[in-house]
Amino acid sequence: MADAIPEAVSGAVAALWARRGPRPDNTFETPEFVRLKDACIASYQVGAAFWFAMSLWEILKSLGCAMLLPKDQQALALTAAEAERRQHVALTASVSKVVHLCPLDWADGPPAVRFGSNRINRFSADELRAIADAPRIARAFPSMRPDWDRLAQFHWLVVEETLPITVEPGARTNPFMYEVMHDLGAITAHEGRFPEAVEEALFLLLLAPWEDWAEAQEVDWRGFRIPWVYSMSDDLCVPLKSPPLDSSLTWLPEVFYNAYGEPEEFEVPARFSTADEATTLPDYASDAAWADLVRAARSPLFETPIRHFLVRAFHSTGIDEFIAHLTVLEAALGLQSDYGGKRAASDPRKGRKATQIMMARVAALLDDAAAAVEFEELFNLRSAYVHGRPMAPISSVDWFRARRLARRAVVALVRYATGFAGAAPLD
Repeated sequence: MADAIPEAVSGAVAALWARRGPRPDNTFETPEFVRLKDACIASYQVGAAFWFAMSLWEILKSLGCAMLLPKDQQALALTAAEAERRQHVALTASVSKVVHLCPLDWADGPPAVRFGSNRINRFSADELRAIADAPRIARAFPSMRPDWDRLAQFHWLVVEETLPITVEPGARTNPFMYEVMHDLGAITAHEGRFPEAVEEALFLLLLAPWEDWAEAQEVDWRGFRIPWVYSMSDDLCVPLKSPPLDSSLTWLPEVFYNAYGEPEEFEVPARFSTADEATTLPDYASDAAWADLVRAARSPLFETPIRHFLVRAFHSTGIDEFIAHLTVLEAALGLQSDYGGKRAASDPRKGRKATQIMMARVAALLDDAAAAVEFEELFNLRSAYVHGRPMAPISSVDWFRARRLARRAVVALVRYATGFAGAAPLD
């Protein structure tokens, strides 16, 4: 059988699993580890021996190799039969499944939604353990114990993706060692803060009118924040991250009085207060909306970094966020040719400044003349800051106006890209 586990590998795993005693000073030099490494190199396409040894060590951590576990944690180890099966899969698989767990810090009980391979929900502790493969985390990090019960008090965005496996194990364990280093200080344009699949899901969520749903608009327009993403691949060659900690999320103290009238303090997740209209989130985050966004992303209208700047605004605060919202409009409707150079007499932009050109496009896209005036006012605020002129603080009203105008423009562009043939008229 092509998928049969090689006999030499099976025997080497059995020998390694039978090893007991204290953890060796150098795992890589133990006879059992060397035997398994050599058997794998002879049986699979694993590439460079040195880097494969690192991959094999990661695999053994995930499988709970007894040699790598503390004495009091030996029960975490998988059986030798299950270990050799999973190792075989790791070294022969052509695709991997990656799950991104994104905590919705400050979320005010959003409704459950599903769009594409993404979903938002509040999960029980057991459900979270299953999604995150808690037993594997425990085997890889036996001294760390995530508090799944506390983590289960939050809502989560779960993003799943399937990726092809195209490189050898060592390149999956230490990808940076396989990269050709040229300019270490080079800047990657439009690089996201989170994995691309997460930023794509977040992009759709940000098209919902959170600024209209926010009940404390002087505090924040967001219905949630995502402070970190815990990504894990079922490819055992990919190192696991340290497990997620509930202490990295936002908690607030609350007090209740017990049957004896005595106060007892406990913690609850912090929440932004959102209006009842937020229950309509499934109208904005649905399979149909996701399909439209995917289709729009393939349109020439989205060749510019619109998503990057809309998501960047979500991640940012203060003036950086304000500027990012206006940059969304520039990315969506601006052209390099708007600036400088002589224009032909037939060019409708002839004799107009770039700001005037943008105002006309905003008004045309949104079919709203008032939106053009709003853009000009906001752009003038941005210019005053950039050019260092004396200015009063940007009000929360203008902050929200910038967010709303950016979102409206992107929503309109998605509708145009999916509902009309050809490109949108920019002039």
